[in-house]
Amino acid sequence: MNRFSRARISLCFVGLFGAGLASAQEPAVEPPGPESVFGLAVTDPLSVYVGDFKEYMTSPARWTGREWAMLGGVLGATSIAYQYDYDVREHFVTDPEPHDYKDVEDFLPVAMMVGGSWLAAHVGENDARLGETRTMMRAAVLSQLSTGVFKLGLGRERPDAGVERDDWWSGGRSMPSGHTALAFAVGTVYAESGTPKRRWARRLAGYSLGVGMMYLRVEHDSHWFSDTIPGAAIGITSARFAMNRANPAAGRTVVVAAPLEGGAVLSFRRALE
Repeated sequence: MNRFSRARISLCFVGLFGAGLASAQEPAVEPPGPESVFGLAVTDPLSVYVGDFKEYMTSPARWTGREWAMLGGVLGATSIAYQYDYDVREHFVTDPEPHDYKDVEDFLPVAMMVGGSWLAAHVGENDARLGETRTMMRAAVLSQLSTGVFKLGLGRERPDAGVERDDWWSGGRSMPSGHTALAFAVGTVYAESGTPKRRWARRLAGYSLGVGMMYLRVEHDSHWFSDTIPGAAIGITSARFAMNRANPAAGRTVVVAAPLEGGAVLSFRRALE
């Protein structure tokens, strides 16, 4: 990969992929929820998703050193994975003939997690779980919009017989892995939601969904190994961004001072969920 190619890829990462790292920034207040069917928003969702995507894409302008450092780490990890693309593919691929990327088959675990969350919310009449499912959907949509733009910008060809790992800007849709981004988006919302009592079990299940998807996409020869690293990062940041948008008060501390006769009272309030 020449210097020009590296520069273009780095710019794409800065301009799109890393945008979700600004989840630590002050999130915008979510607009009033639309009507719903089966408890899920179905009317006028476009404005919500467009608003999410706009905030997500413009967030690098509000980054601090922490976000830039995290982006640098992801770029470094992707660069290392790129060096092993051929080795990883050689390990998994034994049939050089054209193959099925198994896009639908690999989507099923994600659908099962979202569907299971929705079913549990309605069976248990749990509003918190229903809100979690909605956030999963918002994170999923945001991750797919982001990866879609990224794929168009990079145009990397998927692995196949005779395809080189540095075949960029050829109209391909390999980097980043959309399935990996989707799995981490849904899995991260699941992992970081709910009560702290079962956090370890949720994190095990949620992040295992993402890691398992990385494995499947490489095993099925659907993506280069280096496609899955930015896919995972986009999924995680999309989830955290969506969670902040859904609950903008979470994690904030409010300090209120009020004068009293002969003194003053100082109170603290912090929303945890």
